Amino acid sequence: PIGVYRFLAVNNDLPGVVFSGQDAYDSLTAHARNRGGSETLSPTGMLYGASVEWVEVTPCGIAYTTQEGLVKECRQGLMRCYPDSLSCVYNVVFSNCKGLENMRSSIAIIDGIAPYEIVAPAIPEGEPSATAMQLYRIETSPNTLAGTTTTFGIPAYHKPEVRLTLQVERTDGTIVTKIIDVTDQVINSINPRDVLIIINGIEIPDGEIPDNPDGDVGIDVGVDGWESIEIEIGT
Repeated sequence: PIGVYRFLAVNNDLPGVVFSGQDAYDSLTAHARNRGGSETLSPTGMLYGASVEWVEVTPCGIAYTTQEGLVKECRQGLMRCYPDSLSCVYNVVFSNCKGLENMRSSIAIIDGIAPYEIVAPAIPEGEPSATAMQLYRIETSPNTLAGTTTTFGIPAYHKPEVRLTLQVERTDGTIVTKIIDVTDQVINSINPRDVLIIINGIEIPDGEIPDNPDGDVGIDVGVDGWESIEIEIGT
């Protein structure tokens, strides 16, 4: 109908995303689904969104503001919008690993990311949450583990604190974990929507894990700081 509007467009074909607040421009929100039976979030997939703050439908066609703030009129009723990524891609690389012969499988868990995002302003919000990714050995670099996942960015109204947990199932069936603070790498990423996290020199222990009462959270990624736990790795 003839009138003045605001415009939003998102792709709604992602099984990892559910929407709420669809009755208003300011409240449309994309939520990452919880992984079944787990506290971690499912990967969102690539969510794209476009918004136009001012659109007027007239008897002659349509007028709208462009990205540059200019008003453009089209008698055919056409409007051009420019979708941008609302999801973040997290690429994790463990280089120069030692002890991979002791590993059966591994995952990485990113903790500190937003569980949902307000679509119009593209602001990630909510209590910091976690998402997991499977790690794979790189054939062309046998001492390297790598994985990728898609989720939302760091919650806008929380102190940035992102931790990466490496969880390894050894060939003897023992599950060992190591927590690394990667906040600096995430917040200083050149592209906040395409983040690369590189950890160098991880060494997977092959014997009994000593007690670690202080948690040893930090960037010291050698053989120290591992913890043995009794859980099964999900796929």
